[in-house]
Amino acid sequence: FLVGVNVKQARYNTRSEMWGVNESLDELGRLCETAGMEVAGREYQTMQHPSASTFIGSGKLEEVAAKLNTIEGNVIIVFDEELTP
Repeated sequence: FLVGVNVKQARYNTRSEMWGVNESLDELGRLCETAGMEVAGREYQTMQHPSASTFIGSGKLEEVAAKLNTIEGNVIIVFDEELTP
């Protein structure tokens, strides 16, 4: 399951990048498939600052958890960002 964040720099402007969040998650999905994983879904959130504890907001975290509960078997969540413990 893929998770990404579209980080906003200013109140109404999204950070300008070569790739948007969808293109980045597409590439991450291809990398996961190359590694032998099956991508079961994806979610992203647009926010000013990613959460230090969960990367995504608590509401989006609940949405992702609900979706993961419907998937049978082992699930790996892959974030489109480096995370620290």
